[in-house]
Amino acid sequence: MSAFTADESRTACHLLLGQTFICPLTYPELFQLLRDSEFVSAVNTTLNGLGYKLSQVGDADNPEVFFCAVMCMDDQRDRQHVEKRLLEMRDQIGAFIDFFRLVDHAGQGGVVSGGEVSFSKLLLAIEGHRPYLDQLRDLQAHKLFDSSKNVTDNGERLKRVLKVMHDQGYLVRRNASSTVYAFTGKIAYLQRIMSWLADHHRIEVIKPEDRSAFQEGLL
Repeated sequence: MSAFTADESRTACHLLLGQTFICPLTYPELFQLLRDSEFVSAVNTTLNGLGYKLSQVGDADNPEVFFCAVMCMDDQRDRQHVEKRLLEMRDQIGAFIDFFRLVDHAGQGGVVSGGEVSFSKLLLAIEGHRPYLDQLRDLQAHKLFDSSKNVTDNGERLKRVLKVMHDQGYLVRRNASSTVYAFTGKIAYLQRIMSWLADHHRIEVIKPEDRSAFQEGLL
């Protein structure tokens, strides 16, 4: 029999309902519990009662991240909720792509779950190559990164960009005092959403009859 407490189940549900993505880097203990069928059953009992369900990105035997998704799209409020989330992500995708391009071009490795981004190494690469400086400066044109506007120091500008990605849940610090970050499992979810948008050309709004994203458990 699985060993977990009611508090652990409540904590998982609270985080999931708050749109927190649970992966090995964000909540390692809860992530392991969510791989247990009895714990999943307990969590889903609570989520289902509120119109949600546990979903994941990755294979059943090798999940990358767990999150909360809408159970059905029959209710107009549920459709509006899904549409709002989809539009928010659509409007941020350009900013994410430009950030990922900068990280990739500056030699920080692949943008994948667990991939590292070192502030000092990234800043050194940026300051040593003018095109990267331009890419960093151009990020401020995106609303997501507008906190870096009117900042002239490259280091401060990069800090603010990384803070946004951290606050959005896509990066975590390796430890509290570290300037080395790692991409969380939420990056896998974002990549799935980007792929879905490209495949379905959903750059407007989601129609009630277009339920493919819901059926794939993404929303």
